[in-house]
Amino acid sequence: MEHKITPLRKIIRYAAVGIGFGSFFLMLLTAIAPGWIPLNRLSILTMFVMSALIGELTFLLDDGYPWSYLAHFALTFALTIAWVLANGWTFRQIPGGLGSIAATFVGIYVAIWLVVITDMKIDVGRMNRKLRESR
Repeated sequence: MEHKITPLRKIIRYAAVGIGFGSFFLMLLTAIAPGWIPLNRLSILTMFVMSALIGELTFLLDDGYPWSYLAHFALTFALTIAWVLANGWTFRQIPGGLGSIAATFVGIYVAIWLVVITDMKIDVGRMNRKLRESR
């Protein structure tokens, strides 16, 4: 029996994947540069919310239009800046300021895309193998 992906299921899935990536990179940044991101209840909760919303922005990519990738990038960066501001941080408090935030953002954004593209290639390879075996 095939499971139909309902809109609610897709919303939950996108949010969960976003939270997974956000949590991973928060822990990674904390391990690499302790103290760069002050960890407290607010910063962690707002990271979950921001990451879930970034996951939801993946809906923009469903249409496949080139502009949607630029919109996804810009809105994701805007959510990152909103996360910084929601925590009451000023750009002067963060070592390297806005430039450091932007560079870190781009690095994480590219890393996530590399993971997603690699995962898609693995899935396509698996599907092609199954198709060959079924013939």
